[in-house]
Amino acid sequence: YHRALATLPEVDRKSQQVSLVMGAIYYALLEKIEQKQFAVFNQRIKLSHFEKLRVASKAFYAPS
Repeated sequence: YHRALATLPEVDRKSQQVSLVMGAIYYALLEKIEQKQFAVFNQRIKLSHFEKLRVASKAFYAPS
């Protein structure tokens, strides 16, 4: 994920800003799943509204 983002041209970052925000949210969710040791069948693992907002705003306002 990080390697792909690093190779994305600057022009593409601006035109795909919404996609990059969603990618950041999905990546945060995957990190949380990993923290819970992949127990996805035992409990529902999700990001709270606040966590989503924090991740989205950080990704949206990240320096290009």
